[in-house]
Amino acid sequence: MNFWRKIKRSDWVFSTVLLSLYGFFANCRPAEPFLTPYLVGPKNISEEVVNRFA
Repeated sequence: MNFWRKIKRSDWVFSTVLLSLYGFFANCRPAEPFLTPYLVGPKNISEEVVNRFA
């Protein structure tokens, strides 16, 4: 916890960490809503097989 107390809001380390965390979490998207249509569509796997492993 001493590390965060030493970092001030005007420090470049704080800005870099904050922007890096924002960039990481902004690009995290769930795969589940897109996975089923992809497997059933172009991959020609039946919906019964896809739902069996869910």
